Order: sequence, then structure tokens, then C-alpha cells
Amino acid sequence: MLLLVAASWATTVASWDLETDDGAFVATGETQQWTWGPVSNGPGGGYDGANAWSTGRTRPYYNESQDYLEIPLPSLAGLGRPMLRLESWRDIAAGDSGTFEADDGNGWRVIEPVGGYPTLQGYTGSSDSWELVALDLSGLGTEPRLRFAFLTDSSGVGDGWTIDNVELLDGDAAPPTFGTVSGPVDTEAYEGPFVVLAEITDDTEVKRADLVWLAGEEGGTVAMTELSPGKYRGEIPGPQLGTVYWQIQAMDGENTALWPTNPPASFRVYLAAPTELSGPEGRYVGTTALMTWLAPPSQHTPIGYELLRGDTVVSTSTSLSAEVALQGDDDRFTVRAVYEAGVGDSSDAYEIDAVLPELLSLSPTTGWPGESLTLSLVGRYLLLADGAVTVGLGEGTTVLGVDVEDVDLARFDLLVDAEAAPGPRDLELFGPTGDLRLTGAFEVLDGDDYPRLTSVVPASLDQGAAATLTLTLSAPCAPDPEVSAGVGIVVESVSVAGNTLAIQVAVAPDAALGSRELVVDDGVRLYRGAKLSVEDRSYTVSRCGVEGAPRLGVLLLALLLMRRRSSRAR
Repeated sequence: MLLLVAASWATTVASWDLETDDGAFVATGETQQWTWGPVSNGPGGGYDGANAWSTGRTRPYYNESQDYLEIPLPSLAGLGRPMLRLESWRDIAAGDSGTFEADDGNGWRVIEPVGGYPTLQGYTGSSDSWELVALDLSGLGTEPRLRFAFLTDSSGVGDGWTIDNVELLDGDAAPPTFGTVSGPVDTEAYEGPFVVLAEITDDTEVKRADLVWLAGEEGGTVAMTELSPGKYRGEIPGPQLGTVYWQIQAMDGENTALWPTNPPASFRVYLAAPTELSGPEGRYVGTTALMTWLAPPSQHTPIGYELLRGDTVVSTSTSLSAEVALQGDDDRFTVRAVYEAGVGDSSDAYEIDAVLPELLSLSPTTGWPGESLTLSLVGRYLLLADGAVTVGLGEGTTVLGVDVEDVDLARFDLLVDAEAAPGPRDLELFGPTGDLRLTGAFEVLDGDDYPRLTSVVPASLDQGAAATLTLTLSAPCAPDPEVSAGVGIVVESVSVAGNTLAIQVAVAPDAALGSRELVVDDGVRLYRGAKLSVEDRSYTVSRCGVEGAPRLGVLLLALLLMRRRSSRAR
């Protein structure tokens, strides 16, 4: 920020800072509106403290009044060029006026400040800020009187006229004065230059006028050129981007004046923002969202775009759309264009009312190499649908299928490879609401001590047999398991007692011979490891009968032989 300071080298003869006392100024008039003390109205204080003289110190001034404030001037004898200088602030309604009046022994008359009054009536209207005013007292003799005259009519009021920091000086105490000043306005034309024009006059001579500027960490001073008497031109060089601050510093050899007084003037050199940023409307469920916008109305062509959440760039694009990650709160985005010259302004913000889907739990959470499991996945706002969900648990595992039970619940069969390395696995779900991850959701355990069938008693059954099998598991299973012994063996009932299952089975007479694997499925995992053998019945014929045949068969054979013998005897 520029911090130039006005300066003067005239000799001080007398001064009234009006902070500690009223300076012995004398107020007269019909309503005696001139008062001294803390200023709470108008400028809200004095020039450099709380106190000042004002016609509207605590309230707007009165209508239809003539009021005066006289300064106790000392003798001007021996002064080469006596001048009065002061700080002035005003807010005076049309038809009312403030003027300086002097009496050199021939009665009161209006005198003009250096540079003149802003209107023919004197001071009227608003100054907007404190102004440095100088009065040349030369030619008024050695013992003049001086006062401030404040005249009001019957209509309209303002916050009045406030005076502070009054000085009597000997020498050129009047700095150059500024008339019309025009400077750059906000623009996209960053190439520059940026032109400042100013009217500058002085009661003696303007010896130099400089344009001082600052943009970021860059700045400089440019000597202004006098185009014609009192008309000056200066240029701030380009290219520039961002806010540029500037002031004019005019010098007459004894005094320095600034325009404007601090703060300085400024303008923005900008690159246009994209328009009509939009995204999902209403309540939106997802982890990402597609944002779209229109190209900026600019004389420059963007080379890309940046999407921001707050001040952070969250996505970039070379087209008029981009995908952004959502976080469920503060999903408020802006977009800005990137140009060859730099980054442009941000667009209006667009806020997405987002609800993030999340994975809550996976059950079971562990498995052993070689196991087959059925896992249950529970989440929230998943919007699951058959055929639109893919699940993965990483290296060494295979998902055999996914069954969606409702929008937030799915089950899937998992095969853990026999050579799967032990350790945690992240669950990844690719579904309608985006890609989700549940870190460390499942662990492949180390070792051989995994749930399995350790034994079956009896270990073999004949074709056509009915029996009760006793299955022993290495760990308890869930209630109501299903048991499979292969084709030809019907499992009629299953009962569970801890690690033991009692199974009623019937073997078909034509059941395939040989060993088959028993499988217990408790809805979570498959227990394997025990085998049941189906065996054939062996029949051997001897002179005494059929060896090894069932007793009923022996009887039938004996009856048959007896009938043949009886027939022969007859």
C-alpha cells in the first residue's frame, strides 16, 4: 500500500491543534452553531484526535442561521508571506455555504482560499474526506481579523463544517491543488499502459508531478507530462494483473500535495470468470459429482479451468466440465479460468447438498487360505442394485458373485486362495453412488488352524444303508447348517451340539461307489476336510449257501431248493 505524505517547508508562526483546548476561537451568531469538543457526528472525530470546532459536532446543523467563528490571529508584521493553513471537512446542503471572511479595517469581506472555492457560493456539498486548505493573508495589513462564516437557508441540512489543525505560516504554505483527476477503471486489458490524467495548479508554480504506483510486490514512480498549462498525463506500465494502487504527488518546490490522500486510488486488472457453474440439484447421494459451466465472456481465450473448494483447487479441466470429489459438508465450489497471462477471477459459488454413501461393516472379517466364505456387506446410502455392483477384496481373493438384498445390504461368496498371503485387505465397492473403500475390512489369517471338518464316524456306508453320522468340527458353526454328502446320499436331518453335528442320512441302493467330500455350510463359511466312503455288498456262493448274503436271501434260497426236491419226489 502506498503511504505518501504531504509536506511543507514554510516557517510556523502560530498553531492551534484544537485537541487540548478550543484555541481561544470566538463563536458568534444567531444560534452559535460553532462549538468545540469531541466530534461524534460528520467525520466522527477531529483530523488527528477527538476534538475540533464544528457546526455539526453532535448533530446536523440548524436551518436559517448565520454563525461565525473568529481566529485570534497574532500580528502579521514582519512576515514575508503570511498564510493560514488548516484541515477542513464539510457536508453542507445546497443553498447553504461556508466561506472565509477577513476584515483589514474596512469591514468584513469574503476571501478565497488558494485554488478557489468549489462553487460560486463558497463551500457547499460534501468533501468526503479531510481537505488541506490554505489562505494567503498577504495584502490584509499587519492586524487583520479572520473568521469562518456559516450561512444556512430554510431548506435542507447536513452534518456541517468541521475545522482542525490550524496554522499561521510564513512562506509558501499552499501546496499544489488538484482539479479533475481521471484514472484507470477495472479492466481486462492487462497489456496496458494505464493512463492517469489530472488538472494540477499552484499559486506559484507546479515544478513536478509524479504518478506513484504499486501492484503486488512491483511498483514505481513515473514523471507525469504537462500536456498544456495545468493538464498532466502519466502512464502505469503494463502488463499488470490484480489490484493496482496509485497516487499523484505534486510539488511546487516548497510543498508537496497528494491526490488522493491516503488511502490511494486503485483499480483491478482482471481476467474474466466462467459463468453459470452448476451441478446436481436437490439432495444428492454420491462420492463425486459432475460440474459444468460456460466459458467466460472475455477477449482472451482460456487454456484450462480450475475448480475450487474454498481456496483449494480440487479438480482441473480443459473442457467445460469436471468431476469433483464430495465430502458431505462444505461442498461449495467455484470455477476459474486459466489464461496464458495467469489465473482469472472465480465464478459465483455453487453448493451441492450432498449425502455421502459409506460402507459400515463386513462380516465375517477374517478367513483362512483355501476357505470359501459368504460375506455380508452393510452400508448407508449405497443405492445397490442387482447387476450394478462390483466388489473386490484384493490380491489372493476371488469374489464369485454378489447378491443384492436391499439398497444397503449385499452378500457375496468369497474364495480365499490356498496360497493367499496373510494380512489385511481393503474392501472396494463399485456401485451406483461411486467407488467406495472400507480400509482393513477383511484379514487373511496365518496358519492351518482354520475351521474344518476333522472327522466323520462311521467313515463308510453301504449302498442302501440308513445311518447316523457324527461329524466333528474344529470350531463351532452357526445354527441350522446345511450338509452335503454328494449325489446318492440324502441328508434327512441335522442337529448341532457345540463342535459336533449328528446327521441322519440314507444311501441310495444305486449310489455311486467310492469316497466323496462332506461339506458343511453354515451360511458364513464352508467346512471341509472329512470324506465318506460308499461301499458295495459282496455275495459269495458255496455248497452250503451264499456266503455273506443277507439272512433273508439265505432263507429264500433254501425255500427254492426245497420246492425243487419235492417236485422230483412226486
